[in-house]
Amino acid sequence: MSAPRTLLAFDYGTRRVGVACGNTLMRQAQPLRTIAAEGDARFAAIQKLIAEWHPDALATGVPFPP
Repeated sequence: MSAPRTLLAFDYGTRRVGVACGNTLMRQAQPLRTIAAEGDARFAAIQKLIAEWHPDALATGVPFPP
């Protein structure tokens, strides 16, 4: 069996970016936070999360309203 992997997922919207973390052991994700920054501040916040969590992989998506 391989070691569990940590993932960060980002749902990009026009105003906000939703962020969730998950792992391959539990096969579940949980919301972390919403980034409401724009421009370079948005990417600085994402970079900070990556440095904090040290994920093995990143996933991106586009949220669709229900």
